[in-house]
Amino acid sequence: MNKRDFAREILGLLQERGHNITLSSVLMIIDGYAIITHQHIERGESAILPKIGILQPVLRGKKTARNISTGETMLIQPRVGAKFVPSSLLKNVLPKSIPV
Repeated sequence: MNKRDFAREILGLLQERGHNITLSSVLMIIDGYAIITHQHIERGESAILPKIGILQPVLRGKKTARNISTGETMLIQPRVGAKFVPSSLLKNVLPKSIPV
């Protein structure tokens, strides 16, 4: 699902509930949600995604890796990454297995 499809689903849900909102407004809200989430992560704070989960910044330690082409051992410097922790609500709706 891309951003526009996601926005259309939100728009349909809100219109079914009697809200008068446009697709462009929904797209702006999605953009704002993403901006705020990015700002929290940049500051080293967790970003709570209500009923979905939490994005937490985590420090990934330095590690060694191997260049597949040359076989040379390389050192990967420490960096900040993001870890997603699903909410219990999301865990309850996830399928137990994924059909192949």
